[in-house]
Amino acid sequence: GTLYLGQNGVFENKANLQLKDNTYISTTDSQPGKLVNEGTVEKVEGNGTAYIHRGFENKSALKAMSGTISLGNALFLDGGEISAGNGVVLVPSGGRIEVAGNGTGYLRSGATLRLEGVLAGSGTLRVEGTMEWRVAGSMEGQGVTLIAQGGNLKMGTSGWGVTLRRTLRNEGNAVLEAGTLYLGQNGVFENKANLQL
Repeated sequence: GTLYLGQNGVFENKANLQLKDNTYISTTDSQPGKLVNEGTVEKVEGNGTAYIHRGFENKSALKAMSGTISLGNALFLDGGEISAGNGVVLVPSGGRIEVAGNGTGYLRSGATLRLEGVLAGSGTLRVEGTMEWRVAGSMEGQGVTLIAQGGNLKMGTSGWGVTLRRTLRNEGNAVLEAGTLYLGQNGVFENKANLQL
């Protein structure tokens, strides 16, 4: 199904919103609305993709139980998390995920986030699961990406570079599998555990 949110319309999820293959949630260009999650948004069946194109404010749990949830534009407010499932949450090229304010967003143990677009914001993303930083993805802003103890960061794609323009603190396991890691514009990589280049 398709859900369009326009003219400042707000869909508040305070329980369980289930997505299937080819579910599409988006906003109109003028006076965009938003989906505010205070419960659980989860992809429950199929090996395909569900799309949350823009206007997504996550205060609670996002779960890819199967297949892929593609986030075109998402704001993670304090306590917003990507929880464990057998699927993948994808920030595609051209997509953006932001951790707001001084808050913390979470990638929980057992969950997978694939970053091909932009991670931004002044908050902290705490990675307890697996983060795949691929294609030409970038990390930007004044915030911190923390690879926690037990967390995993897999960087790079053959022929591509990933760009760090924020603080990345590794207290878990990080590996540059292919391609190039660029540090620039005040990018800081603090390695406090295991890093393979």
